[in-house]
Amino acid sequence: GNAFVEVGENEEGGLIGQFRLNNISANPLRYYKSSKKIDFATVEFRLFLDPFEVQLEQIYITDIASDLEARGSARFATDEGGWSIFLKAELDKLNYEGLMAYWPRSINSEQRTWVATNIREAKLSNVIYALNYKSKSEQIVSLAFAFRDTSFRPVKAFPIVKQAAGLFSSFGNRMSYRFGFDIISLNASNLGT
Repeated sequence: GNAFVEVGENEEGGLIGQFRLNNISANPLRYYKSSKKIDFATVEFRLFLDPFEVQLEQIYITDIASDLEARGSARFATDEGGWSIFLKAELDKLNYEGLMAYWPRSINSEQRTWVATNIREAKLSNVIYALNYKSKSEQIVSLAFAFRDTSFRPVKAFPIVKQAAGLFSSFGNRMSYRFGFDIISLNASNLGT
């Protein structure tokens, strides 16, 4: 890659760069039992020191083994109030195995356990995740995706719903979803009547 120093009118400066990384091995904050292998990534960034700010203007990541391609952007900055963080990630597609492989067990562990226990298969598309963090008391997380070919058990005593498809979105504490499913899988014999 390459990087160069940018100097403004008042002689404040920043570092601008573009890099391509190959054969990446990463385990941020030791979330995983073993490091994740990523085939390659490209990053365009800007770094300012006073005040401190990192802008990852374009990020593109490919994991061939997991059939995963992600793109996004991020901003990390500090001021007198502390850290502020903005992240946005997009994936055109994500299967169930890829989701579980990259979802650390220690993050939202109750939700992860429910998904691992009750969802058998799923194909997600148009996945968009965003985090806007200003402090522990002021953070907004949003997630939206379409799903299809999904088999899951909505509640413990309920039969498995098959071939479900629909849309899911959440913003902060609000959540909405819309789906349809294969009616044949919910016939009277499955319900014990």
